[in-house]
Amino acid sequence: MGNEVLQEMARIQVTFEVFLMERSAFCHKDGLDIVDRTGEVRAYCGPQSGRNFLMGDSVILMRMYTDADGRDRGFRIRVRLYQSPCGGLLRVFRSGYITSPDFPYSYGAHRLCVWRIQAMYGMRIKLSFDGYFDIRSDDHDTCFMDYLEISRSGNFQKDSQRQKSLSVKTGVHRLTDGPHQAVHRCHMHPHYRKRNLVNDIALLELTVSVNYNEFQRPICLPLDAKDMVGKDGVIAGWGRESYGGRDRQTPKEANVPFVAQSECTTKYGAIILESNICAGGDVEDACQGDSGGPLMSPVHVPNRVVQMGIVSTGIGCGRKGHPGIYTRVTSYHDFVYNLTRQQWCTVQTRR
Repeated sequence: MGNEVLQEMARIQVTFEVFLMERSAFCHKDGLDIVDRTGEVRAYCGPQSGRNFLMGDSVILMRMYTDADGRDRGFRIRVRLYQSPCGGLLRVFRSGYITSPDFPYSYGAHRLCVWRIQAMYGMRIKLSFDGYFDIRSDDHDTCFMDYLEISRSGNFQKDSQRQKSLSVKTGVHRLTDGPHQAVHRCHMHPHYRKRNLVNDIALLELTVSVNYNEFQRPICLPLDAKDMVGKDGVIAGWGRESYGGRDRQTPKEANVPFVAQSECTTKYGAIILESNICAGGDVEDACQGDSGGPLMSPVHVPNRVVQMGIVSTGIGCGRKGHPGIYTRVTSYHDFVYNLTRQQWCTVQTRR
């Protein structure tokens, strides 16, 4: 770094040495909220002992809440500052340099470096790249392996404009059947990042209610996504059958095995987050046109299906060794609840 750029690389590492709070749907009874500087809230309840994670900032807020019962054991949490090998908060006074780890040598494997650049009041930031650098616009495919993402405030303006033309169809088999329904409002996740599809979730609020019948019914949201490895999920949609293939007019469904998080991280590296879930990939897989569709799992209760994930991204379609990447629904309970504010009903799974 240049001598006119100050860099703070401290992040907070949190370890739940003991954690036992009453489990409830969406942690609405007892729980612990951890809030970072961006305002993102993570809620924890139930047995969580041994959990360890690294926050992306040096400032967090912890907020404990209990109901009238409050009988569980509670928690002991270890919090320590972690000096990140790269990234951090950069305060720019005039000029300076940002380099990848160990530059000009290999930057190494499994690195995740986040720089937050802060200029003095009234100043603007200008970035210049030394040497060759492959810069891709939003219209190109996502960089899945090694990449540098640059974000700024106001980067959701184009997406907001696209929301105005959204419409949906419900209860149809062929895409040419039935009328379009207008979307009253599209609620995108406030921290959605298009480049690497972080927080790839949105809620659509329709202008009219949907009437349930034999062709359209509500789907349940899961309380947790544990113990899914070794089981099959179900995907369905109007997407293509192969990468670059023809569009479909009728839907197709397929069974896809859930993949262990560790295995998925080995395949894709740092782009796999706690808020992702992986499935399929070798033969059956989601493809172009399936994005936003459900990854479902039947539970051992008659006439009940839960939505474990949302089709997000991947490399190709059905490519051996590269499972599909889905948004993990259980990571966004608060996002859904805060927008809907509806009464929840829970479905107990049969062990």
